[in-house]
Amino acid sequence: MKHKVFKNCFALACLALAVVIGQISAYADVKTKSVGSGGGYAASGQIEGVGYMAVKYDATNGLPTSEANCVLATKDGYIWIGGYSGIIRYDGTTFERLPAQTGLTSGRGMFEDSRGRLFVATNDNGVVIIDRGNFTRIAKEDGLSSSSIRTFVEDQEGNIYIGTTSGISWLDKNDGLHLLDDDRINDERILKLDVDSKGMIYGHTKNGAVFTVVSGAIVDFYSSKDLKTEKITTILADPDNPGKLYYATDANRIYYGSFGDDAEKLKKIYVNPASNINCMAYACGRVWFASGNSLGYIDETDRAVILRNLPIGDSFEMIASDYQGNMWFASSRHGVMKLVTNNFMDFTGTAGISDEVVNSTCLYRGNLLIGTDSGLRAVSASGIRIENYLTAYFTDTRIRCIKTDSVGNVWFSTFTNNHGLVCLKQSGELVEYNTDKGMPSNEVRCTVEMKDGSIMAGTNMGVVIIKDGQIARIIDAKDGIRNTVILTVCEGENGEIYAGSDGDGLYVITDSGVAHLSTEDGLTSDVIMRMKQDPETGILWIITSNSLQYMKDGKIVNVSSFPYNNNFDIFCDSNDNLWVLSSQGVYVVKAQDAINDTITEYRLSDTANGLTSVPIAHCYSAIDDAGNLYIAGQSGVSKVNIERFYESDADIKIGIKRVECDEKELFPDMMGTYTIPSNVARIRITPAILDYSVSNPMIRIYLEGAGDSGRTSKLSKIQPMEYTGLKYGNYRLHIQILDKARDEWIVRVVHHGR
Repeated sequence: MKHKVFKNCFALACLALAVVIGQISAYADVKTKSVGSGGGYAASGQIEGVGYMAVKYDATNGLPTSEANCVLATKDGYIWIGGYSGIIRYDGTTFERLPAQTGLTSGRGMFEDSRGRLFVATNDNGVVIIDRGNFTRIAKEDGLSSSSIRTFVEDQEGNIYIGTTSGISWLDKNDGLHLLDDDRINDERILKLDVDSKGMIYGHTKNGAVFTVVSGAIVDFYSSKDLKTEKITTILADPDNPGKLYYATDANRIYYGSFGDDAEKLKKIYVNPASNINCMAYACGRVWFASGNSLGYIDETDRAVILRNLPIGDSFEMIASDYQGNMWFASSRHGVMKLVTNNFMDFTGTAGISDEVVNSTCLYRGNLLIGTDSGLRAVSASGIRIENYLTAYFTDTRIRCIKTDSVGNVWFSTFTNNHGLVCLKQSGELVEYNTDKGMPSNEVRCTVEMKDGSIMAGTNMGVVIIKDGQIARIIDAKDGIRNTVILTVCEGENGEIYAGSDGDGLYVITDSGVAHLSTEDGLTSDVIMRMKQDPETGILWIITSNSLQYMKDGKIVNVSSFPYNNNFDIFCDSNDNLWVLSSQGVYVVKAQDAINDTITEYRLSDTANGLTSVPIAHCYSAIDDAGNLYIAGQSGVSKVNIERFYESDADIKIGIKRVECDEKELFPDMMGTYTIPSNVARIRITPAILDYSVSNPMIRIYLEGAGDSGRTSKLSKIQPMEYTGLKYGNYRLHIQILDKARDEWIVRVVHHGR
């Protein structure tokens, strides 16, 4: 594992304690080519075979407000959000609004300087500087050209330039305030200041002018008309090529080239359908841009790519990226959105299908058929929702299972409207098998194709075999099936039929009769949820209502070491992993460990770390030859590739968020040291574990020598540590991040004596 040491940040005088902040890297099964692992890289296609998800934060899920003007990721790992309601700090778990009494009444822009200070541009209260818990306000009465601030930039000498609604002021490296007095900008709104790698400062005004600043003075100044462009709406300095800029305009194009060149010499990048771009940022190896109603990036070939089907689609104000490579977007109407890497894709949501329970998915001619409680949904290979005669046919019909056969027919197991079992032939003809046609029940739960091409169906009144388009056999109570509600069917290696019942165990059906297996024969439950034959190992996997089991050579084995008991389905990838769908999410274990009943390691994907819809009982999920699994779930279809599951190698920054002594917050000194008085009764330590991915790792925190085992929980559930009555002395604070391999990294402690 990689380790990186940051500044020492925590020490006690009477309880001597110090922590070296570090970061940890998880393992990656899929290697990337010189790119990061965050959502910005995934969304821009730089991580092969990996998707991304967009997460919206507003007043409904933790953000104190549903509007944001600016967003910034600082070097210490925190996310800062500014709006008309004030300034909010986010650590990946908690949104914390800073007190307005400090001057932070609003936020229109934010900037971190080379000394780690945070500059906040307020809308009507000047500049507020946050420095190690101290707040300094610079107002118009102090010499600012305006109290309404928009943007900041720092030059190579450490001077901070402040763009206001009435020109530019600047702070020298000793914090002396100066006015940049130039008639060309004194009455202008300065919307953007930027700097290139050589230290040249560039500016942009609301009227579309651009200029350069050197040593507190304007050097070059051009209007949009001078450059023969449409009105320039924002600028971005190329971080790799000094002297070159991106100019966004109120048309549908971005210009790129040397500062001062006119449009005839500048490269034109068309960004249809976006226009009037109001913010740009360079992040994750790409130029990102946003307008009032579009969001996208410019790829390595200078082609503009628009991102679609996002939870926020308009009113974008600012773009930022965090240290993990996730993208953040502030919207003045909708809050904040982040893009994170995710193996799981909200397939139905992306296609514009509202959340609903999905019972079955099935791939047919490149399209995905989706069975729900209220009908059939269909999505094309290009992700577009399909509505046709087939979806109309199943209106308000509960579909339990959809399967294709080897000759191109599709079989729909329905539960309502007396459709029974419906076959869609290659010709498009629909054929119903219901009680009018000889079926024992119109409530059909599942089908499977047998080796001879026959279709075997499980119904509420037994098992049905359909051969050559005709009902050839019915196995029910007269044959010894005591519980005729059949939840799952499967064909064995030798042609025997396995039928799992809803309370009477497993029936084994052959030409000579029906045999019965129950809890007396090794089953842990008589409710059989799913069976699957593995032709390579000869194992019949059995999922009961309370365990994972298998049968080999007639013997039933319980996998007691499997970590969960409410499971629904099972799939195997080419790496000998079992993917088990459950009510908690998707578990992945080594198949051989399951066979040996020696499971000690597993991976769980749930809604906290990327799964977009939790599987449901009796679901039937389709998988294609490339390993794309379309999981039928509680709120739609979640798509994941089980052959190319990507595990992020993003760093996780850890440290101390807050120390409180008898309910009073204690701030560190310039060296990051917290000094705690000897008369303190209660100490409360809040850790900072800054992870913005969907990994939700397991965390353990404990204070060695304090006499307790600390806390172990998922990051999303981590709580502050509290101690009372600690005696004088040295203690070791441990912060462990436990990954899937059960490795851990302990923050090393530097001791400070009396």
